[in-house]
Formats: sequence, C-alpha cells, structure tokens
Amino acid sequence: MMVQTAVPQDIQLHIEGDVNGQVAIGQNVLQIGSVHGGVVYVAMPGTTAVPRLRPAPLLVRPRPFRQLIGRQAEIAQITREITTAVPVEVFSREGMGKTVLLRHLAYNLPIDQFPNGLVYLSARGQSLADLSQSLFTAF
Repeated sequence: MMVQTAVPQDIQLHIEGDVNGQVAIGQNVLQIGSVHGGVVYVAMPGTTAVPRLRPAPLLVRPRPFRQLIGRQAEIAQITREITTAVPVEVFSREGMGKTVLLRHLAYNLPIDQFPNGLVYLSARGQSLADLSQSLFTAF
C-alpha cells in the first residue's frame, strides 16, 4: 500500500508581532529570535542530512592571472606530472610566485585529464578544519 501526500507548491506564512521560538513548515524548522537573525534548519533536529556529490565535472577556478613570465619550465614539468596522475607539491620562499603559478595552471591545464573537474581553493589563513570544510562543500 502506498500513501501519497499532496505537497503545496507555494507555502506562505505571515508572522506578526513579537515572536520568539520555532516555527515548523513541513520538514523545515525556522528558529526566530536569535541575536543573529533567523536560522532555518533544513532537517528536523535529530536527523542527519545525507551528503550528495555535486554533478561532475566541477570547475571552481580563481581569476586568471595575465602576463605570467619566465615559468615555462615549471609549467611544463607540473603539467607532465599531473597528467600522469603524479602528485605535485609546489614550494618556495614567500613572494616567489607560487600562487600565481597555481592560478595560471588552474586555467591552462588540460581539463579533459580531470573527469571529476578541477577545484582551486585558497588555503591562506585557513585552519585544517576550515580547509576540510571548504573541500567538502566544493565537492
């Protein structure tokens, strides 16, 4: 036996006056009265949301960097290693152009080598937990 419930396409709710507490609309709960404004909980308390992958391929790239000068050898080496699935680490002293090189590569690597796409995120000033959350959110 299968039971279907009609779900209205357009739900409107008008709340007036001094309201403080929770308002449930379907499976969504709106917390009213927070010092930071309203908070919408998409899942009911006590339930766990099931993560879903974003459709591939992903392309999250920074602004392109124009006029990259004198990095042809590094670009060729990194491109060669990445296209053969070898992990690459780029390191040097501060101010030597690592970020610029990576931004350039994010726009110029052959995207067909990455069936799931390419995601560029800045790790500058982020904790490991924040960076992990950024990667989770991106994918």
